[in-house]
Amino acid sequence: MNATSTEFLNTAETMVLLSESSMQSKMLANLMAERLKLTCKLTDQAHQVSQLLASDQNLLLVDAQHTDLGALRALLQGLQSKHSRLVIALFNVIQSSEQEHLAEWPQVKGMFYINADHNQLIKGLEALIAGHLWLPRRVTHQLIEQNRRPPMDSGSRQLLTRRELQIMELLADGATNLQIAESLFVSEHTIKSHLYNVFKKIEVKNRLQASNWARNNI
Repeated sequence: MNATSTEFLNTAETMVLLSESSMQSKMLANLMAERLKLTCKLTDQAHQVSQLLASDQNLLLVDAQHTDLGALRALLQGLQSKHSRLVIALFNVIQSSEQEHLAEWPQVKGMFYINADHNQLIKGLEALIAGHLWLPRRVTHQLIEQNRRPPMDSGSRQLLTRRELQIMELLADGATNLQIAESLFVSEHTIKSHLYNVFKKIEVKNRLQASNWARNNI
């Protein structure tokens, strides 16, 4: 595992554990509460997560075996706009699976494979609370290679029109195409067309890369 210093959490007030409702999960929640000295809330319903978060400065631990990949992506999309400082960690992740690509989401700071024991989990969560990343080396390497490109020149921002800049600002805040369209009083189809043009201009392949570009350049 890599523990890389960055600025995420100074202290965590609450941890939410999204996993099946079982004796094992309840024991894990109690163990984390005791070892990490914080409140740990257990739920098996993804739609309850946002309600259980006391503030932005929280930690969410998600059991990747409890929620399917599509639902995990939808959860991350929803939390990105509502809880900007939330730190998310995934555990029970299957190595070399599509689940590893969830680390592309900016709020996913930690990832633990399915064979990680409780001590490894606690150690990684302590690192996250201290303000570090905790990702497998292969995942870190993939992220670096995926996002590595020549530095943007100072005029890259000037490639975008005023409307395109507005859209990118909203995209960086986690807004969906429909939310952007409603905010700017245009159709969702118009937003999709603008994003298609922007992606070509700034040379990115997907929404996540575009969102990261916007955070760095706008």
